[in-house]
Amino acid sequence: MIHCLIQVPDPTPPEYDVNECLFIGCLDELSPAEMLKLQDLRECAETTCAAMFDCANDEDACQGCAWQIMGATNPPPAGECEALAIACQ
Repeated sequence: MIHCLIQVPDPTPPEYDVNECLFIGCLDELSPAEMLKLQDLRECAETTCAAMFDCANDEDACQGCAWQIMGATNPPPAGECEALAIACQ
């Protein structure tokens, strides 16, 4: 999934179909158990980032923070999402 997202151009053109990469090329290949682990990690990342940024006023920073947590191959030690990230590897 992260490999797919890294390829998304920034800024993303309106005609670019991120969903095709994510849902056809990645997420549809996950088992239900893997999908639940990913959902738990996403929720943790969003909660963690919301505590660090004013997401209502800086949506880009929040989204970047969440993707960084979700995409870290080595999550920061003692981070709130560390165990969830390790479970998704």
